[in-house]
Amino acid sequence: MNETTKEWPDYEELTAMLSAANTPFSAGYVHGMMSGMLCTDRRLPEKIWDDFLNEMSALKALVTENELLNKLFMLTANHLEEASGAMMLILPEDETLLSVRLSALSDWCGGFLDGIVLDNAGLSLPIVQEALADLVNIKEVATQAKSSKTNESLYVEVVEFVKVAVLLIHAECQPPIPGNGDSFPIH
Repeated sequence: MNETTKEWPDYEELTAMLSAANTPFSAGYVHGMMSGMLCTDRRLPEKIWDDFLNEMSALKALVTENELLNKLFMLTANHLEEASGAMMLILPEDETLLSVRLSALSDWCGGFLDGIVLDNAGLSLPIVQEALADLVNIKEVATQAKSSKTNESLYVEVVEFVKVAVLLIHAECQPPIPGNGDSFPIH
């Protein structure tokens, strides 16, 4: 784990918290939904956070008990605005069974697709439509793949593709505001 990933909540930690609270959401789905909203909603992140909590009402109690979701949202918002050419996905570690990682990636894509704000004009661009169609296909991927070097390599390629697709969607749906170098503050 490098320095940049140390500050991000761990998939297993987030999964345990969601499971203990009996929420119907997976860690991948939650982070995907946050990312989808942040990529396509043109309002301030604070407003998006309020809508996220309203949409995911089962998580409201968790937010008052635990700062993990708030931290994840703020890190994601800052990361997307940094335009560093990287995207962080909250997914299981590489040592986890491939079928579990594929299921988590499918959930992440499902959350992202559920989080997109449909009235964003950028969504109608052909390149964005193609990226969204690819995310739909990845969401529907079979999760019973056997672990092999080839399948492991393909999984890594698909994860990288999802990261690039998300950054593309963000770039087309969130044009930079001239002179606004500020990012979402972490409290």
